[in-house]
Amino acid sequence: MTARASAELIVDLSEAVSGRSLDRRVLMLRRATNLFLSYGRRLNDQQIGTFDDVLLKLVDCVDVQSLVQLSSSLADLDPAPSQTVRCLARHADVSVAYPVLHRSHSFGTEELRELASHLGRKHLVAVAGRQTLDEAVTDILLKRGGNEICRVLAKNAGARFSEDGFKLMVASAKSNPDIAESLGLRSDIAPAMLCQLLLTMSDKQRLALLKAAPPHSRQSIREALDGIASARTGPRTQQDRQAQRLCGERLCRTPGIYKCHSGAGPAFRGPAGKHRALDGAGKLRAPGRGVPSVSAELADDAGHCPQP
Repeated sequence: MTARASAELIVDLSEAVSGRSLDRRVLMLRRATNLFLSYGRRLNDQQIGTFDDVLLKLVDCVDVQSLVQLSSSLADLDPAPSQTVRCLARHADVSVAYPVLHRSHSFGTEELRELASHLGRKHLVAVAGRQTLDEAVTDILLKRGGNEICRVLAKNAGARFSEDGFKLMVASAKSNPDIAESLGLRSDIAPAMLCQLLLTMSDKQRLALLKAAPPHSRQSIREALDGIASARTGPRTQQDRQAQRLCGERLCRTPGIYKCHSGAGPAFRGPAGKHRALDGAGKLRAPGRGVPSVSAELADDAGHCPQP
């Protein structure tokens, strides 16, 4: 953009802002926006700052629909007039704020934390759907947003969660089957947390989750279900109790424990290599009610017993 074009823009801006014509101000906003879209990647910081000043002066004196168009136009730009983007993100009308909150690269983690701490719930939905989110941001969103925000975050593959964040989502999943399924399909859910989630689900929900899961996730779900079944048999030794606490982990990785998919369920390998039933009766005890029917329905590795 030439110095002459910049000077003409400033003159036209002054006339538009000082005048009473809304159409004139809207026309000026469109002109400034189109110029920035055309030349933005070739502008230096000072020139971007000039556009930022122009747009900021117009934001307060045009209609909402014009601001929605501006927000949509600036949301994907990098670099963007940052002060204008921040102003739009805090606009009371969520239709104005949504595009930049959802897509703009102008916000770092700290600023997103600040926005998540003060914006209303409708604005938080836009933040929750961003392509990537750090744990520091999702923690705040989950504490403030309720089930609607949890639902969006559970489906967002680019969102990362702390242990406390996962606990909040598992708690929401108890009364929201759609959240439970989305959470169970996440590749980043820890085995122990997956176990907690499965304990809140009915057999029907578990079966639906298994059917919806890709192969690598399905295996993790099966192992968690095996762990739940083992826990329900009432472990008696220290090793068995450890297996119960880690019921979401692979049982075959726990010393003294191996897993059998032949229908008998988990068992404990006692001293001298002898197999002792978990119930102490000398026979393998069937897993807890409901769990084996789910695991067996989709098991494709029946009869395979990996040794420890």
